[in-house]
Amino acid sequence: MNKYFTICLLLLTLTGNAQSFFGLQHDNYAGVNAILSNPANIVDSRFRSDINLFSGDINFSNSYYSFTLQELFDGQYDTQDNSSNTSGPHSLYTKVDYLGPSFMFNVSKNQSLAFSTRLRVIGHITQLDGNLINSINDNDAFGNYSISNQNFSIASNSWAEIGATYARVLADKKMHFLKGGISLKYVYGLNTGFVKANNLSVQFNDFNNTYTTTGSVEVGNTNSFDDVKDPFDNQGAGFGADIGFTYEYRSESRMQTSKGSNKYLYRLGFSILDIGYLTYNDAKVDTYSANATITESQFENESFDSFYTRTSTTNKINVSLPTSANVNLDWSMSSRLFLNVNTSLSLVKNTNVNSNYIANNVSVTPRFESKWLSIYLPFSYLKYAGFQSGFGLRMGPLFVGSGSVINGLLGKTKAVDVNFGLKIPIFYGKK
Repeated sequence: MNKYFTICLLLLTLTGNAQSFFGLQHDNYAGVNAILSNPANIVDSRFRSDINLFSGDINFSNSYYSFTLQELFDGQYDTQDNSSNTSGPHSLYTKVDYLGPSFMFNVSKNQSLAFSTRLRVIGHITQLDGNLINSINDNDAFGNYSISNQNFSIASNSWAEIGATYARVLADKKMHFLKGGISLKYVYGLNTGFVKANNLSVQFNDFNNTYTTTGSVEVGNTNSFDDVKDPFDNQGAGFGADIGFTYEYRSESRMQTSKGSNKYLYRLGFSILDIGYLTYNDAKVDTYSANATITESQFENESFDSFYTRTSTTNKINVSLPTSANVNLDWSMSSRLFLNVNTSLSLVKNTNVNSNYIANNVSVTPRFESKWLSIYLPFSYLKYAGFQSGFGLRMGPLFVGSGSVINGLLGKTKAVDVNFGLKIPIFYGKK
């Protein structure tokens, strides 16, 4: 079943967890990067202005393969030795998030603006039967096999964004402080491609190398399981929005500190991100009846039309943005020590046709934070990959981190990620 393996490789090379910029995004010195988790964060910030030159976050998580970082980098990784070999449904999730030239500035004491450019890629294989993945690893080792009533989803989407963010203070009652923000984004679709199985059953006969299948398959911009048809030939367009609010319970002893200092004991944020969708008007979507018996050679080398019956065709694809709800609690244990708890939950069903979603996650991050230096120790639970631990560092204009590096160095992990960036911070003075 090498055709599935080809699609896996396609997704992985596009790049793979869900929360971008683990640790940094909840730092009070995150600056313009903070709009990625809550657009309200830029008002009453620790900056007069903040200019992001470039920031990147690349990550991968899955429920099937485990590995150490040493295995990945020394070329000794073996898929057979590191697979779970379980028949239950498994998923792989990849994500790239690149924040290009962007900046924020204060319009007045209670209002701030930001402008941003961003490139994003999300690819996933969701609820794929373990027996099918086993056959990818070694077809001869498993011989005959069958899978029934499969509804797996394979999809890859990439798009660019140009956004404007407005945030303002909504209430300032000394100890009670509330701010809100909204980002509006023009979204340009770079590519889309997907395969969606609907009650698909497959029986493989090892004796004569044939597949007997039933059910239906829906595909977009795809010729076969092994061939994505000109994925960058069709571009899409659409609009998106983020909205967020942040409440601070402030300490009376910190009320008279400078504008560049934190005043809260507790900070509670709520946001809904990536509301909207984009449309590909020239993309092709075909639905096929999968009731057929075909050879392995046909399955690997020929198009769907050669062995399945096409039942419908449309020339338009609507892709939902990866809408999510995010709740964040930040506790200021002292002026330099903080404890952050964050949860991000997808509002898009992961088995939808061409679903474009985030992988749910919960994180707890203690951090040391100062004007020129922050240190993060994120601990998280990621959908598919399980428990992860990492490390991050911000030194003035530079930052680098990972939500999974400690797991990967000390033992096996099912996720790997890295984030990095360079910016120009312009702080408030001491007065």
